[in-house]
Amino acid sequence: MNNFKGFLFLVAISNSSLSIANSIVPGDMFVAVAGVSSGTVLKIDSTGQSSVFATGLSGPVGLSFDSQGSLFVVEAISGEVTDITNGGDFYGQSPFAKGLNRPYALAESNTNQLYVAEVSSGLVFDITQGGQAVSVFASGLGVTDEIIWTEDGKFLAVQEYEGTLLNIALGGGEHSVYFSGLDIYPQQIAIAPTPVPLPASAILLLSGLFVIRSYREYFMNGNG
Repeated sequence: MNNFKGFLFLVAISNSSLSIANSIVPGDMFVAVAGVSSGTVLKIDSTGQSSVFATGLSGPVGLSFDSQGSLFVVEAISGEVTDITNGGDFYGQSPFAKGLNRPYALAESNTNQLYVAEVSSGLVFDITQGGQAVSVFASGLGVTDEIIWTEDGKFLAVQEYEGTLLNIALGGGEHSVYFSGLDIYPQQIAIAPTPVPLPASAILLLSGLFVIRSYREYFMNGNG
C-alpha cells in the first residue's frame, strides 16, 4: 500500500464489461478485479463513474503508486509486477518485474526503492531495477499479506497466520515482532496522517497505523 495523495487503492473480486479509459486524475479510485479467466483494473472517478482501465492481467491482487506517479499492479498467478500507468490491454506485454512466486504486496521505501513480498515463501524482493526478480531483500517471513514503510524508516509486514506486525530487519539480522495480538487473518495496513473515523470493529489503531482485519473474520463475526 501507499500514501500517494489524491488516490484510493482497493482490491475486489468481481466481473465487469465496461469500456477502456486511460486517463488518471487526482481523486480517481482503482480497483483490482481478479476474474476467473482474466483480470482487470477498474477506475472509478470522483463522480462515481466507472470504466475499465487495464485488462489482460493474471490474478491482480494489489495496486500501488510509486513516488513518480507510476501505477503498478501485482499479478499473483503469473508471478509478475506490471506498470499499468498508461492503461490498456496488457495481455502478452512485458511486465516490469517477473519470476516471482505468488507475489502479493508491494511497497516503496523512503528512498524510492520498490519491494514486493511473496505471500507464502517468506521472501521480499527488491525490484527497483525491474526485470527478473533475483535480489532478495529479506527472508524468513510467514504468510505475508501486506508490507509498508513507515515515515521513520521501519519496514513492517502483516503476518496473516501469526496475527502480528513484523518489523523486518534492515541489513540482515533477526526480524522482531512490532505488535502482536491481532487475532487471526490481519491483512491490510495503512498509515493514517490524521485520525480517520472508521468503525472500531473493523480496524485496530496502533501508533498511527490502521490494520484492517480480513473480510473472512469481519463478516464471520456478524459485521457488515
